[in-house]
Amino acid sequence: MAISKPPLQSVRYIVICIGGILGFILLAIFPGYKALDNMDKKILKLQEKNDEQAALHPLFLDLLKQSKKETPSKLPFPKKAKLAREETGEISDFFQELARKHNFKVQRIVPDVLTLTDGSGYLALDATMTGSFLNFRKLMLQLGEIPYLEHIESIGIRTVKSNKEFRLKVWIAQE
Repeated sequence: MAISKPPLQSVRYIVICIGGILGFILLAIFPGYKALDNMDKKILKLQEKNDEQAALHPLFLDLLKQSKKETPSKLPFPKKAKLAREETGEISDFFQELARKHNFKVQRIVPDVLTLTDGSGYLALDATMTGSFLNFRKLMLQLGEIPYLEHIESIGIRTVKSNKEFRLKVWIAQE
């Protein structure tokens, strides 16, 4: 038996059918596949954002709770007074006690010797302590109640291990 050649017209029909199938795949199925791939990428991005928001939610609730706390309606503005020269030696102890009261660990409190002798009537005090940032607010409010505190020149805050390190330079009015 001999294999006969298919008629030329049948070959044309087969080529047209294969072309139609390939055209259908290229025009209908492939764009749908690409759109599905793009949707998968968008879903992954949204899931990452959702996971990030879920991780930050407890922090947000804590900050929201803290923001609803009442702030003092009256800040202390004591009458200004000057520190007696005899009490200048005790100022470091006073600041250490104040810091301990607010759960700070004092690293150093150093009066500026030059301001003691220059006759300006002011004493500069440099203090470095570590503790909680939330307790720092309470410490600052209590510092504001000191009648001989002239002003706070600088505040520096940096993270050290799990705590914050606070550096203050305050000016004390003295007689």
